[in-house]
Amino acid sequence: MELLSYLSGAKFLHVPYRGGAPALNDTIAGHVPVSVLSVFNVLALIQDGKLKPLAVTALKRSDVLPNVQTVAEAGVANYEASLLFGLIGPPGLPPAVLAKINAEVTRIIKDPAMQKKLAAQGVLPIASTPAEFTGVIKTEQEKWAEVIKAANIKE
Repeated sequence: MELLSYLSGAKFLHVPYRGGAPALNDTIAGHVPVSVLSVFNVLALIQDGKLKPLAVTALKRSDVLPNVQTVAEAGVANYEASLLFGLIGPPGLPPAVLAKINAEVTRIIKDPAMQKKLAAQGVLPIASTPAEFTGVIKTEQEKWAEVIKAANIKE
């Protein structure tokens, strides 16, 4: 929501939660009017009519919610906030170990059955190299540091 506020100029009342589950419960109950939640956590609730999707936060529409516009399509240029999952390890991980882990994870992610299962949940699986993922993390850190500074967020 802070990114939406930052890019659009709209102001929202921040309601802190200790996780997605309490935020989801309060959104369903109508205690908060809007939340940013992951598609895979809310897809069944959307399909059951318990939640109404307003927009997806990714750069492109979700394959499981093709009629739901992106935030950028709704008029907030450059908006993109995607939930990332990745594997990380300690500094100094031997290159051979890193390569083996990456190869196995890539093999699993590229398996057609896994692709189908994840896609049905609204997850877009991407297999990348450790260097590519490091670049994604760096880009995300830079983007969110700017938002945090603009929103005057403190520890």
